[in-house]
Amino acid sequence: MAKSKKNFKLREQEILRGKNNFNRIFEFGNVISGHNVSMIYIEAESRKVGFVVSKKVKKAVSRNRYKRLLKEIYRLNKEKFPEKVHIILLAKGRSDNFRELQNEIFELLKNIHHI
Repeated sequence: MAKSKKNFKLREQEILRGKNNFNRIFEFGNVISGHNVSMIYIEAESRKVGFVVSKKVKKAVSRNRYKRLLKEIYRLNKEKFPEKVHIILLAKGRSDNFRELQNEIFELLKNIHHI
């Protein structure tokens, strides 16, 4: 019996990088907001995800924790993200509970599957 292996790696080419890319998405992207996370997305040639934390989260240690949580949620569930979309996940700093953030991201993703 051959089992299909899931690829759980977060590859460098999957991460959205560059000031111009972020500015373009912030300017022209569609925004979906939740209580803990906002999602800004735009149609593109491939799937890429950027991770941002609000500066309202004062301590860098806390901001880095939110980014790690967002990256882990994406890494474990990338098949649930649409294929040809660039997405920015913006943590607002209200909750750092992994399950809570993950469930909210799943709910927000349901709203962008119309692409």
